[in-house]
Amino acid sequence: MNPLASAFAALTAALNRGDLAAFYAATHPRMMMIDEDSPWRFDLEGFKDHIRFHGGGVWESFAWQPHDVNVRVLGATGVVAGGATFRGKTQNAVFRLRHCCSRTGGCETERDGDGCSGIRRRS
Repeated sequence: MNPLASAFAALTAALNRGDLAAFYAATHPRMMMIDEDSPWRFDLEGFKDHIRFHGGGVWESFAWQPHDVNVRVLGATGVVAGGATFRGKTQNAVFRLRHCCSRTGGCETERDGDGCSGIRRRS
C-alpha cells in the first residue's frame, strides 16, 4: 500500500474508533472540508465545532465507510477519491444513511504556503 493510501486508511480507522485526537492529528491544519451534513465548507476548527455539535452522546453507533477508493500520486502530491457512506444510529433510535463523494488530498512535505490540504503524510 502506498503511503497516501495508508494515511487515508489510518484516518478512516481513527474516525470509526471515535479517536478524534488521532483523526485530527492526521488532518492537515489548513484542511478544507465539505461535510455530508452541511453545504458549507469547514476549516479544521469549524469541522471540530461541527463534530462537537454532533457529539455528547448523540450517537449510539456510527461508521464512515469509503468505497470505490482510488489513490493517485503525482510527485509529492496525491489525491484519494471515491464514494463513502456514513451510517449512524442515534440514541433516539433513528438510523441514518448518508451517501456522499469523498475526496482528499495529501502532500509529501509540509511547508508554509505550500497549498496542501487534507491528510498529513507520515513516514
